[in-house]
Amino acid sequence: MAKNPPILNISSERDEDFITIDDVDYPIRNRDTLSFKDIHYFTRNAQKVFKLFSKQEEFSEEENKEFLASYDKLVDFIFIDPPKEVLEKLSYKKREKIIAVFTNLLSADVPKEVLEKVEIEIMKEIGSV
Repeated sequence: MAKNPPILNISSERDEDFITIDDVDYPIRNRDTLSFKDIHYFTRNAQKVFKLFSKQEEFSEEENKEFLASYDKLVDFIFIDPPKEVLEKLSYKKREKIIAVFTNLLSADVPKEVLEKVEIEIMKEIGSV
């Protein structure tokens, strides 16, 4: 009798994701290692950043500090044991790229329809729809 192929073939081995800054690789979190609580934390804070981003030109000094602090929280979360001195050197434009790449990694396995619904909800929340 022929052996059927497995229904699911998975490996516990995982390649580490990383971001290179100044020719040094820094490990980042990945979807496989995040708990639902971690994903919720990142999503909640990313939504806060997106909401604030749309109003950036109208910020008071205090609101600008809150906005930048939100960015910093997200970048700190993304890296595993981030070296503060390295992250402090990054412009907010570079931090934005890091957040965008990480967000894309998290959503890579999510069905397109779900992503579209989430995007619509975020746009409603920030007043763009």
